[in-house]
Amino acid sequence: MAQQQLSESLWELKETAKWARDPVEKKTAIKNLSARGEEALPLLEEVLTVTAYDDIRSTCEEAIRSVREKNSSSSSQTAEKGKGSDISTGSSGSATEKSKADTKKEKEKEKDTASASTAAGKSKGSSGKLADLPP
Repeated sequence: MAQQQLSESLWELKETAKWARDPVEKKTAIKNLSARGEEALPLLEEVLTVTAYDDIRSTCEEAIRSVREKNSSSSSQTAEKGKGSDISTGSSGSATEKSKADTKKEKEKEKDTASASTAAGKSKGSSGKLADLPP
């Protein structure tokens, strides 16, 4: 029964945000919806699609952004707590080290390719531009 009352109040907030005549009342309903968290996201998106007023749209967009930011920050904190701070730091550090190593390898390959094309271009008497190389 408590779940049914909660759903009704979400529905009432959505309807108020969509159809109230007073813009302040609409904005208040949107803010109350955003306080409900992730379960209110579809309702906020529905309000966003039906409203024609820019100030209500911006309030709705801010509320959606806020809920998503809270959701992403809470999920990342939960993941860190589950892994333990030492483990998560070590794994992200090794991923960073791998990406740095990959970047270094790519740069070395580019240098090798550029120097090889320049050497080939000089032997042919061209300017050494990549565009001068045959396909």
